[in-house]
Amino acid sequence: NAADDELVYSTTRTLFEQVENYTRSTGQHVPFIYMNYALPTQKVIESYGQENVNFLRAVSRKYDPKQVFQRLVPGGFKLWPRKNMYTFACATSTAVDPEARYSSTNFLRLAVTYISFVEGK
Repeated sequence: NAADDELVYSTTRTLFEQVENYTRSTGQHVPFIYMNYALPTQKVIESYGQENVNFLRAVSRKYDPKQVFQRLVPGGFKLWPRKNMYTFACATSTAVDPEARYSSTNFLRLAVTYISFVEGK
């Protein structure tokens, strides 16, 4: 039931916070967060440790200098904080139909909007 979504989300967040606080207080906390089980609000990439984050960012800069995978691919956990791509495209383009946001036509429009933004056109 969609009406219960916020209750479920807030209860889950509270549970995660309580478990983390408990494990910290008992000296058993492990900061690593498994991506597949993470909440969208958790900082998965940061849980890998700063040395690993720096390495991942360096690899990303070298092999994806325009940051296409960080900016164009929607969803997931990113190496750098980014605005939601759909929100960005809706705010900057009248070509996106909010009622059909998951359609392939809208995805193409989002991609074109984004590429135009990245290339400065």
